[in-house]
Amino acid sequence: MMNQETSRKLTEMKMGAMAELYQQQGQNKDYRAMDFDDRFNLLVDYGYDCRKSNGGH
Repeated sequence: MMNQETSRKLTEMKMGAMAELYQQQGQNKDYRAMDFDDRFNLLVDYGYDCRKSNGGH
């Protein structure tokens, strides 16, 4: 279940890419089978890759 407040806070902290993937994870049942560490790693990797590809923004 996606927490809207968590998504809002991620966006406010300039972590929009992570908020986007967090929302996608909440809507996709395939993510529910994954454990916390795997899902969290995906969020961090996605956020990191987006920042690197945008020149650090």
